[in-house]
Formats: sequence, structure tokens, C-alpha cells
Amino acid sequence: MKNCIHSVAATCLSLLAMLWTSPGYTQEALTLDKAIHEALNTHPGLKASKTHADALSFVPDQVNTLPEPRAFLNLQNIPTDSFSFTQENMTQIQTGVQQVFPF
Repeated sequence: MKNCIHSVAATCLSLLAMLWTSPGYTQEALTLDKAIHEALNTHPGLKASKTHADALSFVPDQVNTLPEPRAFLNLQNIPTDSFSFTQENMTQIQTGVQQVFPF
């Protein structure tokens, strides 16, 4: 019985020694600079924010550009029974283009 306990203890100690010296457990110490670098490079939210900021930096400068022009077509007082533009004197058709100029 005593030999069995000694062999189990020796086996456990040898396994512990093998695990302790295996390459998976021999990592170098993690410093604060390494931890910050690792966190900044692997965090998905930070990567998304950086990608979004990069995309916004490529938006062209719109300070010296004019707003988009607008085209319009208005039809007023058109009779719904015949859709004739000559049936009523108040029938109106308006077309145009609009451009805003800043001052």
C-alpha cells in the first residue's frame, strides 16, 4: 500500500513537471504595454470604430459645392372626369428647376 501511494505521488509529480515545462505553459510575462497593444489590436469594437473613422476621412470636402438642383412638375385643378387640360380655365401646369445659392 505504501509503494502504491509513492508511485501515484511520483506519477503526479512527473506529470506536473512535464506540464510545467511544456511549451504551452512557458509564456513570457505580460507587461502593461503588451496588454494594451494586444487589446487595441484584437478588440472588434475598436476595429469597427477605426474602420468607420477611416471611411469618414475619405469623404470629399463639400464646403465649396452647391446643393443638388431640384426639378419639379405641378398639375393643379385638372378635372378628374376627362383629364382634359382645356376643360377648365383654372387648370395649371407648372414645371421648373430650382437651385439654392448660398450668400
